[in-house]
Amino acid sequence: MSVCFAPIWLERFVSKSAILSDVYTATYTITPPTASLSPSTLNFGDQPEGSTSAAQTLTLKNTGASTLAGIVISLSQTDIVRAHVSVTSSIDYGATTTCGSTLAAGATCTIAITFDPQSLGSLPGTVTVTDNASNSPQSASLTGTGTAAAAPIATLTPAKLAFNSTTGTASAAQTATLQNSGNAALSISAITLTGANPADFSQTNTCGSSLAAGATCTISVVFTPASAASFAATLSVADNSAGSPQTSALSGTGTAPRATSPSPPRPRHKP
Repeated sequence: MSVCFAPIWLERFVSKSAILSDVYTATYTITPPTASLSPSTLNFGDQPEGSTSAAQTLTLKNTGASTLAGIVISLSQTDIVRAHVSVTSSIDYGATTTCGSTLAAGATCTIAITFDPQSLGSLPGTVTVTDNASNSPQSASLTGTGTAAAAPIATLTPAKLAFNSTTGTASAAQTATLQNSGNAALSISAITLTGANPADFSQTNTCGSSLAAGATCTISVVFTPASAASFAATLSVADNSAGSPQTSALSGTGTAPRATSPSPPRPRHKP
């Protein structure tokens, strides 16, 4: 049957004698994005406790044909988890990122990781990216070791120096040794004589204002008693190490000069 219909206004007329219907079926295949996170491991090596490493970079890439969405980046360590969209941190690791919450097909963004150990020993971590990719989540492992913070360690030996000398006469010099056994330079602000009788002692030294890690210098002390008595003082080194100042106790005994016996009279010779 043939139906001929010529409407004046298309929207106002519907044929009651025939229903013409064309059904069109379209099939759309939606492919979810895929993502990659590289490299798979960042190794920060040894880092002094309380200091921050140089940043290392991870790259997130949308390798699919549609937008990567719902991006959440997290850092985790054992029982510690922090999750954010833009900037993330954990106890020992920190991060900044250019990623945002979406990433166009074929695009990349970066995640910069730093290591700031708050304790000693091996401190592993994980960076995890969750999103709408078919292979979500993407992850990378973090490794780093917290080491003792760089610091000087100063010791002054021996703990005591004892002298004997005649009043007004300088004794032989005795030596104290200042050692820096730490892993950072020792900054020396002063080497002084203090205590009850500092004026009866004097010192010279080879130390200067700084002592390198692992180095030693010497302090020579001389005792010159002003009288026949006992004297005491303290050799003190002020510096930037823990336990400053380092000290050695000085003691000295002054003795009177020996009295010279008068010469016996010379016998007279009779003429």
